[in-house]
Amino acid sequence: MTNAWLIRHYALMLVLASIVCVEVTAGSIDVSDARMPLQPGVASVYAGYFTLQNHSHQTITLVGVSSLVFSSIEIHESKLTDGVFSMRRLTQMSIKPHQVVEFKPAGLHLMMRNMASEKILGDSFPVTLTFSNGDALEFHMTVANDPAIRPTSHMHLHDNPIDI
Repeated sequence: MTNAWLIRHYALMLVLASIVCVEVTAGSIDVSDARMPLQPGVASVYAGYFTLQNHSHQTITLVGVSSLVFSSIEIHESKLTDGVFSMRRLTQMSIKPHQVVEFKPAGLHLMMRNMASEKILGDSFPVTLTFSNGDALEFHMTVANDPAIRPTSHMHLHDNPIDI
């Protein structure tokens, strides 16, 4: 056997192995329209919004969100039930095959606490999504002046963390 034959044989084996092994990667997820509303003054809690799309044929489970810009980031869901808004923390969330999930006001959103340094309109910062298979996806969130999002001073009700 020649070295050229061994190299071709090894390359063919790698190609076949990549076809046979199906693995969900962060490359199967797209993030778009990532924004944090500009808030006047100094706040301890900020909201983050974006759209996630799962392009794979498998359910992908989001288990964490982080950024060096905030001390903590949690996934929260707001709901209106019998005329009362409540909010609960989600410790993980499943994104079904080909599903589009929108993080928006009065729905799913990121709760981001204790910003390390002040951000102004147009600034962006990295955010990392972590998935149950160990993959991570980094994207940039932009500070935006979104007139549809108004700062509020009301308190949120927190239920116990749940998995969905």
